[in-house]
Amino acid sequence: MAYNFNFYTPPAPGATGRRASPNSSPVFARVVNVILENNDPSLIGSINYRVIGSATSEESPDLPIAYPSQGSIKKLPLKGEIVVLESLPDSNLFTSISSKKVYYTRTVDIWNHPSYNGYPDEYQPVTVGDLGRGVIEPITVNPLLPFQGDMLIEGRQGQSIRFTGFKSELADGTNINTFVDDENNGKPLIIISNDQISTDNGFDHIKEDVNEDSTSIYLTSDHTIPLNAASSKRDSYDTTKTDVPQDFSTYRGSQLIANSGRIVLNSKQDSILLSATSTVGLNGQSINLDGESYTSIDSPKIYLGTSAILEQDPVLLGNETVKLLKDLVDSLRTFFTDLTTATTVSGEPIPKFLETVPSISRKLTRIEGRLESLKSKKVWVE
Repeated sequence: MAYNFNFYTPPAPGATGRRASPNSSPVFARVVNVILENNDPSLIGSINYRVIGSATSEESPDLPIAYPSQGSIKKLPLKGEIVVLESLPDSNLFTSISSKKVYYTRTVDIWNHPSYNGYPDEYQPVTVGDLGRGVIEPITVNPLLPFQGDMLIEGRQGQSIRFTGFKSELADGTNINTFVDDENNGKPLIIISNDQISTDNGFDHIKEDVNEDSTSIYLTSDHTIPLNAASSKRDSYDTTKTDVPQDFSTYRGSQLIANSGRIVLNSKQDSILLSATSTVGLNGQSINLDGESYTSIDSPKIYLGTSAILEQDPVLLGNETVKLLKDLVDSLRTFFTDLTTATTVSGEPIPKFLETVPSISRKLTRIEGRLESLKSKKVWVE
């Protein structure tokens, strides 16, 4: 980022430094230090400053302090940035209605850029580019392109929240808010994004990209979001019915979209519940369900496999199947036992039966002993 150091005319030699007066109108000051550790917790987030135009050295150990003016929403400035100072009531207000102290209310966005708006003073013995201990200027961060009526919150590292909903037409009639058209103009859309696409110029205004941003959440009301599906397999759906979900990139309506390199839903106390009036679709390289106690699936019909919906090959019931097989074994045993008493027309025993029936009976006994092993110890069906 290039700097122009002619921000102000340096004070004449011998001029004295000054502080923001408790009774003066707002003044501008350069941040010299951001207080992040102190025995007094009320000082955390405060700054040491030097009023613009002051001859006071920024290396002085006695620089004045300005407090953050907001307790719930804070934007901490960085070293070298310009802030607006105001004198506002302090904690001694009940003692004296004129009791005030100096607060910083906002930073001055000199460069109109979310990452850093510093303006070092070349007349001060401070290294240009020193943003504070451990802070580096994120040169790959770009400002968001605003649309008509937008409310934007942009972080220094490429995080952002956009509240949008109006068409934004240029002079040639081009609408740069591609999420909005004549049909949904004025309907709310919220975009939460973390990290951005890469550009060659850190000052180019960019738009969010649901497929390229590291992590993003879209809250729509009547919008189409061009999301590329990580997996498009939908073979379990019956294409003859109307419950096949519409493609991600073409659906238009009220929806919540979360896209990231990995998504984790974790309930540390109770349950995670997913419900839908239509279908719940899960797809990926594998679908893994692990229950520490049990896994239960219930439906009027359960299909396993893409062709199962044709209902040509039903699952067997374990107990009923084993019972029928035992009945069959008993019937065969009785039949083969009767064969041992069978005789020829002349009343003589049949030698072949006498030889084979004992062997068959033993096999039937072994088969009968293995029937219980057909039953799964983990899977049960109704």
